[in-house]
Amino acid sequence: MSDFDRIEPEEIIAALREWAREEVKRGPADRRELGRFLFSVSSATIGILLTLAKLGSEASSGVSPTLLAALLTLMISILTAVYMAKPQVWRAGAGTSLLKEYSRQVEHVETESLLWVVSWGIGTLLGTAAVL
Repeated sequence: MSDFDRIEPEEIIAALREWAREEVKRGPADRRELGRFLFSVSSATIGILLTLAKLGSEASSGVSPTLLAALLTLMISILTAVYMAKPQVWRAGAGTSLLKEYSRQVEHVETESLLWVVSWGIGTLLGTAAVL
């Protein structure tokens, strides 16, 4: 028999409770780190698109409407990333359910990540079409 076969149900329950507590504690920090990373991706994308537009421009005046739409869409992705990176205050009291709080935090991150992916993807596609 292995050591795993001898684990008592109470030990499993205690380990799951501790894992849930740590997830709830660590959730805001993970969200901040993800926001910081996504901010850098969005910023780099804008920098690359502007560099390519500058290198590809031949005496054209102004910015093309497609590139402008791309930059505005990428700004939405930057604002979403900044919102994710901003420290959030999570209030929990004696009657707070850890599972509900964890689920709520996960839903926030999923929604914000989806908004970022969509805005970044559209902005990148528009920007690529504008500079090529």
